[in-house]
Amino acid sequence: PDQIRLIPNFPPKQKLKTRVDKVEGRVRIIFISRIVPNKNVLYAIKLVKQLESMALFDIYGPIENEEYWEKCKKEMRFCKENISINYCGQLDVLQAREIYQNYDCLLMPTEFENYGQVIAESMLGDCPVIISKGTTPWDDILDNKAGYTAAIGHDEEFIKALNEISSMNHSDYERLLICMRKYIKSKANIEEIKANYTSIIEEICSSGGIK
Repeated sequence: PDQIRLIPNFPPKQKLKTRVDKVEGRVRIIFISRIVPNKNVLYAIKLVKQLESMALFDIYGPIENEEYWEKCKKEMRFCKENISINYCGQLDVLQAREIYQNYDCLLMPTEFENYGQVIAESMLGDCPVIISKGTTPWDDILDNKAGYTAAIGHDEEFIKALNEISSMNHSDYERLLICMRKYIKSKANIEEIKANYTSIIEEICSSGGIK
C-alpha cells in the first residue's frame, strides 16, 4: 500500500467556443461513448424523439455490442420531421476535444461511471451536459446551475432539461456557459493537478523509484 499513489485524471485544456450561435427553439445534442447497454444511448434516442422543438442528435462512438446497436438503429428509423438522429462514427482523442464546439449540450444518461471522462471533456469543451442522477460524480452541477441531472426512468426530467436548453436564446445560453465554465474550472484545476504530478514524480525519483 505504501507504494501506491492516487491522483486525479489529468483533464484536457479548457477550450471556449469561439462563437456562441444558440438559436431559440432549436437544440443540437451530442452523445460520445462506446455503444454498449450501460451507456444507455438507446434510452437517449427515445428521449430525444419526444421533443417538440427542432432537435439534432448526433451519436459518436465505437459499436461494441452489435445486438444492442440494432435496437438503436430500429428506434432511430421512425422520427418526427422536427427530429434528426445520426450515427457519425468514431472519433480520435483530438477530434473529440474539438467536436463539442458544434453542439449545445451533451446527453449522457449513463447507468454508471467511475469518473465520467466524457462529461468532464464536454464541459471543458464548452458544451453543457445533461446527465443521469446518482450514476456519476457530477451530481452537483445542478446545484451550481452549471448543467442538468435527471433520474433514469423519469423521462419528464430529461425532457424538461432538453426543453430548457432548446428554449434558450443567445443571452440565456451564455449565462449557462458562464456558470458551467466557473464550475468546471474549479473541478479541473489543471495547475494544481500538474503540481501534484510533479511532486509525486520527484518523490519517486528521489527515493530511487518504486520498488
